[in-house]
Amino acid sequence: MFSAWVQGVAAYSMVEFERDVFTVRGAISDCIITPIWEEAFFRYAPLTIIAAFSDKVRKPITLPIIILISVYFAEQHGAYIENILIQGVLSMLLSYIMLKKGFWYAVAIHALYNLSDYLI
Repeated sequence: MFSAWVQGVAAYSMVEFERDVFTVRGAISDCIITPIWEEAFFRYAPLTIIAAFSDKVRKPITLPIIILISVYFAEQHGAYIENILIQGVLSMLLSYIMLKKGFWYAVAIHALYNLSDYLI
């Protein structure tokens, strides 16, 4: 009877261990790798291309481009209107942060936002 209990505990612990490892892997991916990739693709690349233009061209097109990339970013996270509004506004905020503070500030805030999914 005792050996059956030990085997049950060992099996349960292995399942828990595998779930915890999977969660840690997901958290690392969601909170480190994904923010770097998404910030580079959705904001850094388009905003860097815009920065190559002269001030006459850059200033009038920056806001429309930020809105377009923010809507596209939000749509990639789910095509529901609520999601597009929330993710779109957050994307515009991250674009503003990237323009004012730089790439790594936007990545850090994006990572903290993703981390909140694991903490709540």
